[in-house]
Amino acid sequence: MKGIPAVLIILLFLTAIPGASNETGDGMDDVRRAYGDFLHGFMERDHFVENGEQLSRDDIRFHTMGKLRAGFTDDSIVYALDEEGTFSFEIVFEDSNEVEPVGLERKGTRYNFFLGNDPSRWQSDLSCCGKVLYRDLWDGIDLLFYPVDGSLKYDILVHPGASTSDISFRVVGASFDISEGGRTICFETPFGTLEDGGLTAYQEGGEIPVEFVRYGSRYKFFIEDRNPEEMLIIDPIVQYCTYLGGSSSERTYSNSAVKDGNVYLYGTTYSSDFPAKPGTITPFHGSDLFVTCMNDTLDSIIFSTFIGGNGTDYDGGIQVDESGNIFICGTTYSKDFPTTKGTMNETSKIRDIEDPGGWTYTVPDIFISRISPSGSSLVYSTFAGGNMSDKGSSIDVDSSGHAYVTGRTQSKDLYLKNPYDDELEGEYDLFVMKLEPDGSDAVFSTYLGGNEIWYETASFIRIDAQGNPYVCGISNAWDFPTTKGSYMTSLPSGWNPGILFRLSSNGQDLDFSTFLGGENSPSCIDLTSDSIFITGTTYSPDLDTTPDAFDDELGGRSDAFLMKMDRSLSTMLYCTYLGGSSDESSYSVNVFGDGAPAVGGFTFSSDFPLSKHPLMSKIRGDASGFATFFTSDLGGLSFSSYFGGDGEDEVRWIYQNDPNNLYITGITSSKDLPVHGNAYDDTVSDYDMYAARIKLNSFPPTPPMNLTSTRGDENITLHWDPPLHDGNETITNYTIYMSPLNRSFEEVGVVEPDVFTFIHMRLDNGKKYYYYVTANNIAGESLPSRVTMGIPARPPSVPEILSINGGNGSVRIEWSDPPDCGGDPYITFNVYMGTSSDSLESVCRELEEHEYTMTGLENGKTYFFSISASNSMGEGPDSTPFSVVPMKLPSAPRNLTCLRGPRYIHLFWDGPADSGGDANLFYSVYISEEHGDFSKLKDQIGGHDFNATGLVNGRLYHFKVAAVNEKGEGPKTEVLGAIPLDVPLPPENVHVINGNMRAQIEWDPPSYTGGDDTVLYNVYLSESDDDSSFEPVAEGLDSTEYRISSLENGLKYYVRVTTANDLFESEPCPSIPFTPIGPPSEPVDLEVELKGADAVLRWSAP
Repeated sequence: MKGIPAVLIILLFLTAIPGASNETGDGMDDVRRAYGDFLHGFMERDHFVENGEQLSRDDIRFHTMGKLRAGFTDDSIVYALDEEGTFSFEIVFEDSNEVEPVGLERKGTRYNFFLGNDPSRWQSDLSCCGKVLYRDLWDGIDLLFYPVDGSLKYDILVHPGASTSDISFRVVGASFDISEGGRTICFETPFGTLEDGGLTAYQEGGEIPVEFVRYGSRYKFFIEDRNPEEMLIIDPIVQYCTYLGGSSSERTYSNSAVKDGNVYLYGTTYSSDFPAKPGTITPFHGSDLFVTCMNDTLDSIIFSTFIGGNGTDYDGGIQVDESGNIFICGTTYSKDFPTTKGTMNETSKIRDIEDPGGWTYTVPDIFISRISPSGSSLVYSTFAGGNMSDKGSSIDVDSSGHAYVTGRTQSKDLYLKNPYDDELEGEYDLFVMKLEPDGSDAVFSTYLGGNEIWYETASFIRIDAQGNPYVCGISNAWDFPTTKGSYMTSLPSGWNPGILFRLSSNGQDLDFSTFLGGENSPSCIDLTSDSIFITGTTYSPDLDTTPDAFDDELGGRSDAFLMKMDRSLSTMLYCTYLGGSSDESSYSVNVFGDGAPAVGGFTFSSDFPLSKHPLMSKIRGDASGFATFFTSDLGGLSFSSYFGGDGEDEVRWIYQNDPNNLYITGITSSKDLPVHGNAYDDTVSDYDMYAARIKLNSFPPTPPMNLTSTRGDENITLHWDPPLHDGNETITNYTIYMSPLNRSFEEVGVVEPDVFTFIHMRLDNGKKYYYYVTANNIAGESLPSRVTMGIPARPPSVPEILSINGGNGSVRIEWSDPPDCGGDPYITFNVYMGTSSDSLESVCRELEEHEYTMTGLENGKTYFFSISASNSMGEGPDSTPFSVVPMKLPSAPRNLTCLRGPRYIHLFWDGPADSGGDANLFYSVYISEEHGDFSKLKDQIGGHDFNATGLVNGRLYHFKVAAVNEKGEGPKTEVLGAIPLDVPLPPENVHVINGNMRAQIEWDPPSYTGGDDTVLYNVYLSESDDDSSFEPVAEGLDSTEYRISSLENGLKYYVRVTTANDLFESEPCPSIPFTPIGPPSEPVDLEVELKGADAVLRWSAP
């Protein structure tokens, strides 16, 4: 992955030191003593507790537990120095961004606080976390707190482009001083002194200078030589690790080898179920050698084979040439050890002999074997010893395929060829042998040793580019051959002094030879272009250390040592002890190119020197392996660590294939080595071999970038980009964390390294969820990405329609929020309209109001509308289309008239001139009595008339009529007054007064006028009493008499009178006959007859 971030980390520890008594008599001495009794840092527990208002300060987000407490606010750290919090001080983040601390690595522990008698402050089920992070506290700068061994540790991480000058802290409530050359701050408190120390700063180039600098009540950092383009070196990591063994024991005394990334392991197994592949070179005999080739990730065996016979076989050394051929040597007690025809010695000289004390023992032989690159066959295999005890210790191979073997021999008949020394000088000599590439013969074979009967042996051989073998070992012989001008030519005092020599490539010359000092047993050497490194075990308190030695004193009974000499072995360029206060031994040294050496071995010391970032900082078993990587100037340790577990562990071999990669192999009985989940074998039985690859420049990835969230229905989808830097290791996965409060986050998912999306399901719509993502590699977990917040949601449901009103050329719609807003509190609305239900088009979108009026419409025309709601998730379903007709109020009805009758008034009208756009009109009739208030008499009248019944005859009623359409009721008509009437009775007491050619008709008003206050009368006359013969002679009389003239006297007439009100005419009264009578004319024919005094008159009727 490209891109190396400019990252700086500052590591600090907060520890506490009891204050000394100041004899002031201030009553604080007892407090200080108590403080000293329990003082062991601010992290009595390995987590931080969420503040749910159990503390008096609500601004504290997290706090530690214990008698010394630290509280974390948004802009400061509060340190409480007593249980009540009476004495505290605060470190404020100066000129920082507004940042709320986030809890990382949520723990399973939960806390309940029931403090005081105020239940509102009782808190339960509070979470806790393993780290507290202030992300981007200053621009590009993070602050991370976490516990380490009871102390509160914090790291300041400076990202690319950020300025360390922005970092500033202000101290409130305590005084402070800076000591130890600017690397420690001492805070003075009533309880004593708190130290903030261990200040270090790292980049890829290693540690860089950093100091605290005080500015009044503030302090900052002064950092030199910072390269903003370099990356941080964090802790080295065990990249891969695996056990290798069966159900019994495995041992190795050999080095291992690496070729093309594959690791070749060599040792002895007592396990019948050792993981050998089918087709091994020999079957298992109960105790055999094994050669196992594993892939570079140590999770798969490429091949694994047994080699051995019926006796016991011991490994000596292994090498792999450029073609992948495997060369091994060792010691065997197996007479049937497999050899091949045509080799130097096909038959062993293993035999049983009896010592002077009568004890019988077997003398072993040396074997040398070359195995094919596939591990399936022997290219050659030969014995190489004599008839006494011989041991093959180490092997190397040159570019032509010549094997070089060294060890020790007791045999006077060792096969020799072109020897430098052709005679066994003492009881034991060491030997050096060079074989032809096909193993058919030796190129040379020679003894080398002195006359001393005591022990001499060779432990390791290394070939330079010219084929000259360098050999190290031990010799007690005073006359061991050394060369003039070498570093040490005389036998030093002490037991088993170390030796180092170089033979010529033909074996016939001793080019250089030297002692290495008394009681210094070298075990391994490695060559650079101009020097040779030697490591081993020393018991000597007077090791000839150089002035620049890393350690110039013997720690325990034994220490490991490291020497550097020139290639001519004349000068000790560097020499140092390496160890703690107990015992150490070193088995392997390796240098990549001309760089710094790496050393491996084992230690019993709990204070073995470690680097600032070891893999393992403590020895946990009886003995632990160690891997130590010196700096290039040999004055320090760029990396040094224990490697082991709860048992016994040894690092037998260490190898660098580049400056940042270390391979180690060895033996372990520990059940808890840092094997990874994909290891080939993750369990141990008794003693097993192990292999591990350590990465020195590996670190957790930088955080994933550009984290975003996309909301879904009850889900959140997260998207991110890979980290800017992968920590020099392959990303293994991404871990997703969630918190509903942006406080304590918990893991909710893990995805594969090629997946940059995560869908968090089964969430509550409308609820806030906060997320961050971390990237993981074998080195660990990155810091969190930026936090993103999401609210799950879905499109809303259909809004609820409240009202729909057609107006004058308009339509007004009102609605309420949908029953389901989809979880998004912010919704908008969309309005659709058409002239049919299937032709709706959008007329308004993203309307925030809950009403809409559409204007410019045609009154009386049917329109269809639909409403939908939208939120951030999209648009919800439309409502069912509804129709509405725009309209205005109708005008007043026209031509209001009525017909009256007994107790009713029947109203009639014509429709309004303007219906308002609604063809379906209804009418409402309003009534008022005797000029009173109008009230609605009837509504929803579908026609153009209405009969108002049940009225009181003779009572004045007023009426109005209004037209009603869907829009509402229009204006009313003008008032129409009417009185309901009944049929009156005829006049009473009708009589006739005859007159001369006339008659006077008189009558009384009727007893019932039909309800009309005013009645009129009609007079009918007939010359017969036949109903049909009567003719009116007077109508509408408003008096109760009437004179009929021009009658014929003496003619009989009949008269009838009726009563008439405003509506009706009564029945006629009974016929009244009469005959007009006038004065008669003069009689005629008047005669006078006088009779006496009387006169008798006679006449005729006139």
